[in-house]
Amino acid sequence: MNKAFEVLGCSHDDSLETIKMRYRKLVKIFHPDTLLGETLHTEVTELVAAKFREIQDAYELIINYRNAPHSGTESEDCTFSLFEFQIEDIFNLGSAGTVVTGRVSKGEIRVGQSVKLERSTGSPRSVIVAKIEMFRKFLQQASVGDNVGLYLDNVKKREISRGDWLKLEAL
Repeated sequence: MNKAFEVLGCSHDDSLETIKMRYRKLVKIFHPDTLLGETLHTEVTELVAAKFREIQDAYELIINYRNAPHSGTESEDCTFSLFEFQIEDIFNLGSAGTVVTGRVSKGEIRVGQSVKLERSTGSPRSVIVAKIEMFRKFLQQASVGDNVGLYLDNVKKREISRGDWLKLEAL
């Protein structure tokens, strides 16, 4: 949680209005549209886009934290999901591994990211998204509303069932 406040340059004591004002100021600086017409190296453009996503995620995390019902104690362990994907179907593609299909309901996921597999029965475990496929095309990322197939590393078909969730959480 502290990292989210650091990203926005705020403290836990700041009001929502102050946090919102700081967020808007940073968004104006790092929004990808501010780079239109500029000839920058691809690496610089990617860094600015990554910083913009980090600012958005931090703001969402703080707002969700402030609006969540909790006791308000400092030691409270409060996590919020940045990515959610409910598994609709599971396929075993032999050497390619296990593929789960469904719709991204929150956030975005990138190839190589580690996510938590939350089973309806059993304990959660960490898995890595090896590939993302949508309409027979491989993508580097998937966003809210995308119907995709996620290739999972080191997961057997029998270890997953319909209705399980993949989530990426932040503290």
